[in-house]
Amino acid sequence: MSKEFFSVFQDGYGYAMILVRGIFLGLMIKTFISDSVLDKKKNIILSAVVTVEGLVLFSLPISTRGIWTYISLITVLAVFFLIP
Repeated sequence: MSKEFFSVFQDGYGYAMILVRGIFLGLMIKTFISDSVLDKKKNIILSAVVTVEGLVLFSLPISTRGIWTYISLITVLAVFFLIP
């Protein structure tokens, strides 16, 4: 296995894990938060936006672990309080 192939595999694995994490976020929200608090539309928006944020930040060549946490927190708060 060459170094280039391993790097591509590692990046693909990282992207796949972010997608799986987004799916699990949507499922956990659906399971533990009632529809009166967060309807289906908001659940899909929240899961999709947090997943896209993770994919974008993962593709940057710098460490964005802490930044992703804060951006995701702001996204969750925005969905709960700003979207009617």
